Amino acid sequence: MAGERFEAVDCPVCGTKEATFFLKTFDRYVFPYEKKYRLEKCRNCGALYVNPRPVLENQDHYYPIDIHNPFLEFEANHQDFFQKLYAFVHPYAISWKRKQLEKIAGVGRILDVECGNGDFLYAMRRHLWEVMGVERIQKYANFAHRTLGLPVLRSIEDLSGATIDYFDAITFWHSFSRFHDPVTVLEKIYGHLKAEGFLFIAIPNTRSLDFYFYREDWAALDIPRRLFHITPAQMQKLVRRTGWKIINQKQIGLDYFYNALLSEKIRMARILPSRFFSPVRYFRGFLVAWLSRIVGITGNGSGMLYILQKRKL
Repeated sequence: MAGERFEAVDCPVCGTKEATFFLKTFDRYVFPYEKKYRLEKCRNCGALYVNPRPVLENQDHYYPIDIHNPFLEFEANHQDFFQKLYAFVHPYAISWKRKQLEKIAGVGRILDVECGNGDFLYAMRRHLWEVMGVERIQKYANFAHRTLGLPVLRSIEDLSGATIDYFDAITFWHSFSRFHDPVTVLEKIYGHLKAEGFLFIAIPNTRSLDFYFYREDWAALDIPRRLFHITPAQMQKLVRRTGWKIINQKQIGLDYFYNALLSEKIRMARILPSRFFSPVRYFRGFLVAWLSRIVGITGNGSGMLYILQKRKL
């Protein structure tokens, strides 16, 4: 990509400088695929992270509107099998998220960080939640604000004193690993959640079976948008550093199928683009998803949802 700039970094989870090479991968939205992003493994905590990584100022360039389409569920025409499946399942995924919140938080005020096009907040508002979003990508924030009428800030730094001890729930739906400094993010949002409120973080898990099967083709890597990947054990260590505690964690059932089927699509495009083999490969994706779900009973789902609260001092 023209104009790309990179920076060398230490582990964003624990700050350790020492790391070993893990694998090279590519941006799944840029074809033909070129393995130019290096994923390293921290020697201290084991987290995987992109190094060198794109600088923060380049972030918008990795969300091209024509191929990374945040408005897919608002469109009538879907071109392929995967897009049609995504459009069908997407409302159920949003409903699942809402039910997870309402089981333990009831109904109240919610902040969704990296809210994208605002579809989740739009659904929450329809169910009587008072909503606010944060979205750093200008074109997504514009859609959420101008089209859906949602209050959207451009940065967590824009949260004001008026929202201290204000929210009943704060959510990161697969957006947490897109931040350059996760420790600082957890520290900055701490004061804006009520003492009895809940923080929800959904994040991919590189201990899942589908990751080991697809490796550099694993869709949930999503490099260079996602900058690091952590396991449940590493997540425990991270939150303890920042005044939080994990009170529950669970697998995200739909993530098995989303990640496996999209990974098959990526692998087909990279290795075997013949349409003749597509049904066979998608069948294999379903099989990998089911096997991964069975293995995930041990606590290593393809996608994990962590529910956190503030630690009592």
